Amino acid sequence: MNVMSKKSEVQGRSAPAVRGYHHYAYKCKDPAATRAFYEDLLGLPLTHVVEEHDVKTTTGDVVSFAHFFFELSDGSMIAFFDLGDGRASQADPDTPAFVNHLALSVDGEDELQDMKQRLEGAGHDVVGPMDHDDFVRSIYFWDPNGIRMEFAYSIETPDQKARAAAEAHQMFERWRTKTSPAVQK
Repeated sequence: MNVMSKKSEVQGRSAPAVRGYHHYAYKCKDPAATRAFYEDLLGLPLTHVVEEHDVKTTTGDVVSFAHFFFELSDGSMIAFFDLGDGRASQADPDTPAFVNHLALSVDGEDELQDMKQRLEGAGHDVVGPMDHDDFVRSIYFWDPNGIRMEFAYSIETPDQKARAAAEAHQMFERWRTKTSPAVQK
């Protein structure tokens, strides 16, 4: 199978449509601080908790955990695993801290500014707003687990969106084969 193919087909069948994400899960350091941050500060309700004890996981580990979910307005969720060890996930020391982050969508500038004020009012440092390539306007901050977070909304016009989509594969290949630091070595 050619993984570089533009078309998603396996054995002559198109892939089913992916409608969005159900949830994205992270490790939790402090469940009380995590709940307060996501539910009280960001307004995402806690909607489900799974508690397991000495269960064999999908990776073969046997652990006890609580898995809790906060729901976004579109029905998708951000979830956390509390292993009861009080430790955050370890970042890769060779990856810059800005790279791995979760970007959540807001409707526009008023909502972006409201979130910025809420975060700063609760003592969180916020970077931005900043515009990225006439594509998105964002603010950045850290959650209590050390997860880099972003609130963003699209600022591109329909023409800009169409042009970017038309050029995306060409730009991707240019980066991959010519301009990436990995190629420059």
